[in-house]
Amino acid sequence: MQALTPEPISLESGLWEGIESSTLHYRLLQIGNDGKHKFHSVAISSALRKGKTYPFTNDDVNCTSTECFIQFPSTNDNAIRLVITPYLDSSYKVLEIPTDNNEQPLAQTTYQLDSAKNGSAVSHFLNTYKNPIIKSLVKLNSDNEITGLWVGRLVMDNKPQLLSFAVYPDQQSNFTLHLNGEVFVNSTTFMVTDISEHRSVIHIETKHPTFANQLLINRLGSSQLRGYMYSKRKGQTLQTGEFWLLRIE
Repeated sequence: MQALTPEPISLESGLWEGIESSTLHYRLLQIGNDGKHKFHSVAISSALRKGKTYPFTNDDVNCTSTECFIQFPSTNDNAIRLVITPYLDSSYKVLEIPTDNNEQPLAQTTYQLDSAKNGSAVSHFLNTYKNPIIKSLVKLNSDNEITGLWVGRLVMDNKPQLLSFAVYPDQQSNFTLHLNGEVFVNSTTFMVTDISEHRSVIHIETKHPTFANQLLINRLGSSQLRGYMYSKRKGQTLQTGEFWLLRIE
């Protein structure tokens, strides 16, 4: 009896998004129905306003029964290859392999892309933080304070997602998780009076009953924050997460 040859998989049309954690870049994979596609790499440090786009077509995609390979057309930059494997029902695991001009592989990275059928974290962030709002927050920047706009990633359950931290000196501030592939966010608020500092560790008690109501933050110079959040209710810890934030200039 002749064994059946498995059919090759295919990349589903739509938008897929996620964070490449080592460089804090947001990755978006846009698969079109017309055979024309785009791969975007956007710097979180620019408040998602600056990045690169790599167009490609079906001719640049080769799929087996378990994964798809994308070799982007050559540009003046180093080339990029992606190895994409379906993960769960609505995600992809991606191995990204940059290569030099001699086609030798450089440092590899892995990340997860989630379907944005229900909305896009990037779109929500850009709609929330338009240029006038960003400029007003940048004016609050101070080497000695945490006021201003910070953007980075929050890791919960080993998954990095987009995080914004907008701190005002005289009005309600917010700590907001922009969920991949969703139109809603998890957000909590606080006032300056909720901030305390002891032995160079900043502690913020926020208003939300179940999300990130305790923040512990360390300054890394004037432009980076690293911290730990946990959600506490009735003496029980509900969830924990580690975050890394960059100041938006």
